Amino acid sequence: MSPTQQELADAIKAMVQQWIASGRAPSTYEINNGLCEDFALEVISLFGDESDRFAMYWADNFSREGEGDDWDADLLEEHWPKCRPTHGLTWEDIRGEFPRHAWIVLDGRHYDAECPEGVENLFELPLIRRGMEAFAAEKGVLAGAPAN
Repeated sequence: MSPTQQELADAIKAMVQQWIASGRAPSTYEINNGLCEDFALEVISLFGDESDRFAMYWADNFSREGEGDDWDADLLEEHWPKCRPTHGLTWEDIRGEFPRHAWIVLDGRHYDAECPEGVENLFELPLIRRGMEAFAAEKGVLAGAPAN
């Protein structure tokens, strides 16, 4: 059974509270920074199993074949046309800058421990967005509000 977006948001919030209260993780950042796969799988298990509409993804699922540290822009755009680098960055700008992150997708929206309400562009997930901001600053690109 796939959840509704509200059911998923509520489950993520509850799971975050549970993990922090039990000492399993000190913060949502720490969940996303090393425990993201376990967290995503546990949330998904609350609703049974993955489906075409509801699944966990790894950034590695979208790496360029044979080039494990680059996003495969064509593959991402095929699955989620709204997923593009933010902060004025291009695909070329972020070559070699590849996060090791797992997150949940429901009906094309991307969710993780820091983002229980989900976003349309996975590059707006807080963990990945912070990377985009750092790349933009490093490259001298204006790092304001997400672009594209």
